[in-house]
Amino acid sequence: MRIHHHDEELPSGFVSLDCGGKDNFTDELGLEWTPDTQMISGVIVNLSVANETRTQYMALRYFPADNRKYCYTLDVIPQTGTL
Repeated sequence: MRIHHHDEELPSGFVSLDCGGKDNFTDELGLEWTPDTQMISGVIVNLSVANETRTQYMALRYFPADNRKYCYTLDVIPQTGTL
């Protein structure tokens, strides 16, 4: 697994998932965030945290305790060292 430093250019195919988010957005570091709404179901909860204004911390997705299996399916590029 590769750790990304915000000054580095992101590799092709890199994705930052906003779990529970509604829209694509770019944060203050230049990371492009994609909502997971087309990838998985679950319950979305809007959050209110004192002094927090970053979009990626305004909602979350959780998965109920039921008999369903909740998994993301992501395309990966073999032998790139990034997951």
